[in-house]
Amino acid sequence: MSVALADHDGRIRSLADSSIIEGIRPMHHFQLEQLIRNIDARTTRIEQFLRALAPKEALREEVGTLATKQELREEVTKLATKDE
Repeated sequence: MSVALADHDGRIRSLADSSIIEGIRPMHHFQLEQLIRNIDARTTRIEQFLRALAPKEALREEVGTLATKQELREEVTKLATKDE
């Protein structure tokens, strides 16, 4: 298994005696850095999307204003028996 350590500048370096895990191709530093930038950009977009969603408390308040099954049944009964 390949082991990597962070250098003093934060970059990932491979140990001299490390081997590549079978089936995984080695990546150059610039490829790894680009991959990390892409993941960071995606994460930022996800964070922005999640902030736009209503918080749980706001959803609970809205759900509390919805009619109950019994209230719906009563209204349907009124409509069904209403003379047209």
